[in-house]
Amino acid sequence: MRVTDKIKAFYSMLMGLNSLTHIGFKLRDPRHVPSNGLAGESYEFIMEGRQSASVEFTFYPATADKGDYIVVYLIDYKTDKGFSLDAWLQKRYGVTHQSPFKLSNYSGEYDQQLKQFEKFVNDLFYNTELKSVLEGKEWIDINFNWRL
Repeated sequence: MRVTDKIKAFYSMLMGLNSLTHIGFKLRDPRHVPSNGLAGESYEFIMEGRQSASVEFTFYPATADKGDYIVVYLIDYKTDKGFSLDAWLQKRYGVTHQSPFKLSNYSGEYDQQLKQFEKFVNDLFYNTELKSVLEGKEWIDINFNWRL
């Protein structure tokens, strides 16, 4: 599948994230970030809430040596703080061996993998603690472990 098709499908998936759209989050236009070293090129999608919280989805398309990968980051623009969903999951549930943010860890073709990822993210954002952050009621400080 071409990268442009993947980006379109990813954009459509984000438009249907009920856990965010239900509480008033709006999707901004994606931004292409050219390759800068090891990370490779990416596409940033930001969903802004009514309060100061935003959710940034950064999509890294597959290359020859790695599959499609997504980084999800929650940001509070009032305090300039943020944390990744991966760090939150590690703090709450411990380290997982298969990253839920790597689409190849889901079964099927890209579209099926994206649907499974959408369900995973929706379920997370319905979590009481994360929903409270998204609604601007509280914030969670999560330190990033640079040694991972």
